[in-house]
Amino acid sequence: MSAGWTWSNYESRWQLQHSSLRLVLVISAMSSGSVSALEVQTGFDLIHSPDTKIEGLHRLYMGYSIQDDLSLGQSIYSAAVGDAGGAFFWGYEVVKTWPLFGSVDVYASGFLGGGGGASQVTGDGLMLRYGIGLDARLSRKWGITGGFTHIAIDGGDEAASAFSVGLSYSAGAAQYFWESLPTRSVAVRSSLVSFGSSLTRAGLPQPDLVLVGAEFSFMGGPTGEYVFAADGAARGGEGYMQVMSGMRGRSRLGPISGFYEGYLGFGGGGDVDTDGGILMQAGIGFGVNIGRDVAVEIMLSEQIAPQSGSKGSVATLRLARVLGSEHSFEDVSLPGHNWQFSTGVTQQFPNSDFRNTPSRTGRPLMQESSVDMFFGERLYLTGNAQTVLGGNAAGYAIGLVGLGYRSRINATTTWAIEGHVGAAGGGSVAAQGGAIYSIRGEIDYWIKPSMAVSFGAGRISTFSGEGMAPDFLSVSMKIPYSTH
Repeated sequence: MSAGWTWSNYESRWQLQHSSLRLVLVISAMSSGSVSALEVQTGFDLIHSPDTKIEGLHRLYMGYSIQDDLSLGQSIYSAAVGDAGGAFFWGYEVVKTWPLFGSVDVYASGFLGGGGGASQVTGDGLMLRYGIGLDARLSRKWGITGGFTHIAIDGGDEAASAFSVGLSYSAGAAQYFWESLPTRSVAVRSSLVSFGSSLTRAGLPQPDLVLVGAEFSFMGGPTGEYVFAADGAARGGEGYMQVMSGMRGRSRLGPISGFYEGYLGFGGGGDVDTDGGILMQAGIGFGVNIGRDVAVEIMLSEQIAPQSGSKGSVATLRLARVLGSEHSFEDVSLPGHNWQFSTGVTQQFPNSDFRNTPSRTGRPLMQESSVDMFFGERLYLTGNAQTVLGGNAAGYAIGLVGLGYRSRINATTTWAIEGHVGAAGGGSVAAQGGAIYSIRGEIDYWIKPSMAVSFGAGRISTFSGEGMAPDFLSVSMKIPYSTH
C-alpha cells in the first residue's frame, strides 16, 4: 500500500458515483454515464400441460434501462401453482418494449438461469424462458402485463407454453438508485421454526428448522419499511429455502424500537410440505440500538403455507446495520456508504464424498451474485447466493454471509480474502444437514474504477466435516457504488 493512497481518493478521482449502478448485470450499461431507470416486474406464468408438478411460476424481475425501452437485470422464478414448493430458478433477463398505441406497449423478454428443487428436475437445471405480450400503463409508474411465454428446463422434461400475467413498475429516471428506493438497513438473521403437529411431504412429523439468511429493508415513509429477505435451512430440512418480501411498521422510543411486519413469499424443499410453495407470515418484535448504526432485533411470528395448511411458529434474531432514517436521506452532508455488486460463474470440483447418490456424477457449474457492504476502505460484510446451471445437480443452491478484507497491489489490481457461513442443499449433494462454511481468495483487475474483472478460488465444506467439500474457481465482474 503506497503512502497517502486511499480507496476513497481513487473513487473520487474517477467520479465513481456517476457511473455505478447503471445496470445490475450488463457491464456496458453499468459503466455508462447516462441516467437510468429502475424497472421491476412481478407476476405469474401459468403453464399449459406441464410435464412435472410445476404448474405455475411466480416471477420477480429487477433491472435497469440501458437505453430507451431496453432493460437488463436479474430474475427469480419460484413454484407457486401445483405441488412443487421449493422449486426456484434464478438468472439473467432482458426486457425490450415497443410503443403500440396510446399507453399500451408490446414487450419481449428472454431469461437464462438455473435451479430446480422439489425433486422435479433431475438433470442440469438450466432454464430458458422467452415471452411476448402487452404492457398497459395505468399511470406513469404502474402497468399491467399479459402475454405468452415458452419455458424449457433441462432435466425436468419441462418444455411448455404458459400464459403470463403481472404488474410492472418503473421508478423513472434517477441519477442514483437510492433516490427512488433508499436503503434503511442490511441484516444477517437466524430463525427457529417450530411446526407443532405439521407433517413433512413424506407424512412424518416435521422437524424444527434452523434457518440462516440475509435481509434488506428500504425506506417506505416516516415509519414504514419495505423488506426483502432470503433464508436457507442449516438444520432440520436440508435443501429448504424461502424468499420473502413484505412491509414493516416501526415506532421508536430512544434507542428502543417496536415493530410489526407482514410477509408474502415462496418456499419449500427439504421435505417441508408447502404444496405449491406460497408462504404467508406476520409478527411483532422489538429492537435495541447498539452504538450509532448497529441494532439487535428479535421477532416472534406465525407462518403458514396456505396451500398445504402447514403452520409454524418463528423466532428470529437479526443483527442489522442501520444505514439511515427518513431524515438522513434528506441530509446529503451525512457520510455515505460504500458497496460493491458482483456477478459471475463458479466451477466446482467435487470431492469423493460430494454426492448422496454416488451414481450421480458431474461438476456443478454455478452462477453467483454477491453484495458487499464496506465498514471503511478494506473490511466488508458480504452476502452471496448461488444456483446451479449445469453438472447434473439440478436444485443445488447455496446461500452465504461473511466478512471480507481487500487491499491494493498496484494502480489497477487489488486482492481480497473472504470467509463465510451459510446453508446449502439439493441436487443430491451431501450437505450433511445444510450448514456450511467457505473461504475464498480473489484477484481483481480494475478496467476502470467503476468495473473490475475478478478471478477467485476457494473451498466450501460442511461443518460436520463429512460430505461435500468442493474446491472451486470463479470469474466475475465487480461494480462498486455508494449511497447516502
